[in-house]
Amino acid sequence: MLVKGWEIDAKGAFDPIVSEETFRAVQAILDGRRPTTIKRRRSHPDFPLRHFVKCGACERPLTGSYSSGRSNRYGYYHCPNQTCRSRNIPRQELESAFLKLIEQLQPKAEYLKLFREIVLDVWKERQKETMRLVSALDSRVTELKAKRQKLIEAFVYQHSIDKTVYQEQLELIEDEIALAQLDAHDAKLEELDIEAALNYATDALRNAGRFWIQCSADQKQNFQRVLFPEGLVFDGKSYRTAPTCIAFNYLQGISEGKSSLASRTGVEPVSPP
Repeated sequence: MLVKGWEIDAKGAFDPIVSEETFRAVQAILDGRRPTTIKRRRSHPDFPLRHFVKCGACERPLTGSYSSGRSNRYGYYHCPNQTCRSRNIPRQELESAFLKLIEQLQPKAEYLKLFREIVLDVWKERQKETMRLVSALDSRVTELKAKRQKLIEAFVYQHSIDKTVYQEQLELIEDEIALAQLDAHDAKLEELDIEAALNYATDALRNAGRFWIQCSADQKQNFQRVLFPEGLVFDGKSYRTAPTCIAFNYLQGISEGKSSLASRTGVEPVSPP
């Protein structure tokens, strides 16, 4: 509790709602001493293929919007080019065609094995870096607490500083301690069963369609770029041929269909399991 008019600066005789460290960290953010980041939405949650799929007539990235009917709203993907004569594509039609397309993808076994090995190596190295960072931050907290103790001794026992200087310096040190503790907390990795996480990831790659449905809007956009780094083009009826990530093959069924979905060089068709 801090009441400057009454010269009160003491802890209240009640349980705090948040810890003192959290309170000071929040105050530091509000005062602009610790920047905070706001995640910017990159995609509309109702139109995950917006800006990813291109118009088949002019190859401009499609956008998405709703059209109001008599009793409901209907979602459409459409070309933003006003001179383009391509039709509005119902959201369900474009997304259903996309699901059928990615369900025909199969990860290459050799890449799945390499993927597991790389992730494990990166995870182990990240753990080492995190431990070093947390250790450095903990040392910083220890130093600041020692500095705080010296300040208290200078005011309470040595009387070498006045109360105003003491309170100002104490507040600065308390803020530094809170920020260092917050940084240490942010740096710590959550406990993670890495094997279970890898099993989940490889299952997602083997079942791309199901995984895409379960993703959030931003996750869908990221996953789409993994599967098709250059995006896709929809000609009004189907998706044109697009190079996939090198770790994937098309299943045999897709290469036997329309020519617009045939595999390109380097994307070898494989037999269904």
